[in-house]
Amino acid sequence: MESLSREKLQRIAQDFINNEVTDVINLFLGQDRTALALDLGNHKSRDLSGGSREQFDIELLLDRCFEFAVERRQGGDDQADQDSLRALVEFNVGDIVIDSTLTERLETLGLLLDLHEAVMAFEYGEDDDTLTREQIALLSGLAVETVRLAGFAEGEDKLPQERPGVARKADVQRWLLHKGKYREFQWLPTFVLKPEAPSPSARELAETIHHQALRQLDKTSEVYSLLPLEHRPGFEAYLKAKAFDPDNLQWVTPENAETLGIALMIDPCWLFESLDFWASEARRRHMVNELAEQMARKSPPKAPSGVVADKETIREVLTNHPSIEKHPAQRKPNTKIDGYRVIGGIAFAHQHEGKTQFLWVPDEIAVRDTLIVKHYPAVGSDEPTTRHSGLAKFPELGRAGINKIKVKDSDSFNEILNLLVAH
Repeated sequence: MESLSREKLQRIAQDFINNEVTDVINLFLGQDRTALALDLGNHKSRDLSGGSREQFDIELLLDRCFEFAVERRQGGDDQADQDSLRALVEFNVGDIVIDSTLTERLETLGLLLDLHEAVMAFEYGEDDDTLTREQIALLSGLAVETVRLAGFAEGEDKLPQERPGVARKADVQRWLLHKGKYREFQWLPTFVLKPEAPSPSARELAETIHHQALRQLDKTSEVYSLLPLEHRPGFEAYLKAKAFDPDNLQWVTPENAETLGIALMIDPCWLFESLDFWASEARRRHMVNELAEQMARKSPPKAPSGVVADKETIREVLTNHPSIEKHPAQRKPNTKIDGYRVIGGIAFAHQHEGKTQFLWVPDEIAVRDTLIVKHYPAVGSDEPTTRHSGLAKFPELGRAGINKIKVKDSDSFNEILNLLVAH
């Protein structure tokens, strides 16, 4: 096939990257992102095997298709490569591209695709399967007219036809051998995906499994039925969400990894190592989050930050705080002022009769001066007191030195509360 060479195909791949790919990325992401995406030398990326990417997939694809169709050597998943090659030949971004490679791709890669399909039909077909006259011409390197005339020849030169323009594979093989045009095909061992390092993320691992299912199975949904019935829901949820459910990891077993690996042509040891690693990571993060929530529930309550501290908020925090109790002198709720006591500590009061909230705190607590409305010094038992009358029922507050504090917001309330508890 003189018109097809490895060098020519690589040039087409480069032209495609430099024109179609570059223009599309420029359009949506800009030139700076294009430079990063297409510069493999200075901006390394990794392929599915975990190795450093040295060529783009289109270059590798055309190289494998050339090996299969022209050099007659199996290069990998031939059917998947053929489907990708067909998509590349048909790809057209229209007026977006300034210098389109469509014309050359239709001609050169179209020829490669035709040859690839002919080799696939010949090498994978049964004896009774048929090939077209054009496919036989491509396989033999002879003109289509020569193949047509072979149908009217005599003896060994004759190529029997099932119907005009179509011959059985068995007859084609005999005729190619007779003409000296038969080329032995080199079959390679079954390709098994075996990356050098574990998958870099749970998402990429799911994409690898899905990609292999797309290659190896008639329908990707068939991958779920590979596992035992009780393990399918968890596995299906993982592939669809591309994330592990910490409560549904019983399907991550060596046995399931072996089953999936054999069916999807993935190294089972690598697959289990990657599955177990990211499943364990999901479980660990889940347990850490649960522990954090548990510790948060055990932490003393406080008012939500950045909001107004109203009567209900302050009363709820003080009532539920594990270090604070209602003052023994207060046997029922008061419409003006409530007394509290830090367990094993000092007493204080919450004045809530109006819209503005106040705390009455012993002056030994080092409250910021900007929060203090008024300081009331200690008075003797025979002296009059001008402080709130509701404090009289609490012995520690009625005549002792005390500060009246205006609660400006929830943050200042939390500050005062911390001082009381820590004293």
